[in-house]
Amino acid sequence: MSPCSNSNNYNFTLKSYINNKWNTDVYISNSSFDFSKQNTISYQEQDISTIRMGFNFSNSKVIDKMGAWLDYSEGIGSSDYSQYGIKLILDLNLYKNLIMNINLRHYYKNLNVNTSSSDSDYQNSIIRASLSYKF
Repeated sequence: MSPCSNSNNYNFTLKSYINNKWNTDVYISNSSFDFSKQNTISYQEQDISTIRMGFNFSNSKVIDKMGAWLDYSEGIGSSDYSQYGIKLILDLNLYKNLIMNINLRHYYKNLNVNTSSSDSDYQNSIIRASLSYKF
């Protein structure tokens, strides 16, 4: 890590419990960093703000947990961008100690560059599923 590097992170989470099965949460974050010496070709700085809102449903029967979140991020600095996405989770109790976890994340990102082409728009997805047994 360069001695010329700086990093700051601030996070705030507010979770509310509607009842023993439903809860909601709001997450707000700001991260900033810079590295290298200013006025050099390798100098970069970035400020990223994120807001995420979602809910969880818990049930001790088949659906152990189900949740959905929407988030929005904006980056300013060396890479100006805006990004929004969705995250879905599903945890299932299939049979006694047999558990299945399914996670999906999908993001749309737009790099704020001066171009009229769609080369500045990106999407990425992550799907993860696991099957486990508790001994």
